[in-house]
Amino acid sequence: MAANFIHELFAGDVGEFLASGTLVSGEFAPLVTRWLEQISPLEKMIMEFLATKLQGFTRQEILLNLKNNAANGDILAALLSLKRRALIETIKDEAMERFYLQPVILKCVQRLFKVC
Repeated sequence: MAANFIHELFAGDVGEFLASGTLVSGEFAPLVTRWLEQISPLEKMIMEFLATKLQGFTRQEILLNLKNNAANGDILAALLSLKRRALIETIKDEAMERFYLQPVILKCVQRLFKVC
C-alpha cells in the first residue's frame, strides 16, 4: 500500500515522500499502528531500540543492550518474529548482519512510541 501511495503521489521518490512529513496514506497508518500495538513488550523494546540508530544494530549489539531485560533466546525469538512480520529488516554489512527499521516503519515507531 505504501509503495503504491509513494508511486502514485510522489512519482516513486521515497525521499520526497519522507521529506513531505506525510507518514502514510489514510489506510496504511492505521494498519501499521495496529501491528505495532499488537507486538509483545519485548518486541516493542526491540523496535524502540532499533529506532535510535538509522544504520541499525548487529545481533550482538542488540543482545548486549537488552541483556538486562530478557534472556538471549527470548530476544532472538522476538527478532525472528518481527522479521517474519516485516516490521524489521536485515542487511549484510561487512560480513555482519544488521537489523534496522525501514523509513516508513521508523516514522510509525517514533510517533507511536514517542522515540526520538
